[in-house]
Amino acid sequence: MKTDKNPKIMLIDTLLMLAVLTLPLLAGAFMVWFMSTGRGNPAPTQDEIETYKKNQSNNA
Repeated sequence: MKTDKNPKIMLIDTLLMLAVLTLPLLAGAFMVWFMSTGRGNPAPTQDEIETYKKNQSNNA
């Protein structure tokens, strides 16, 4: 019985495995890039909000 696979099928299998293993790495790299290039200012902290409210009430 012959158990050797066709070389073309082996190449396709190898490329498919490489693609499947590479996609999560690319997704992780994209997520890091996306999170590090956030637009605008970050959301204020609770302390900053309370300070802003105190300043607004003192000025009124």
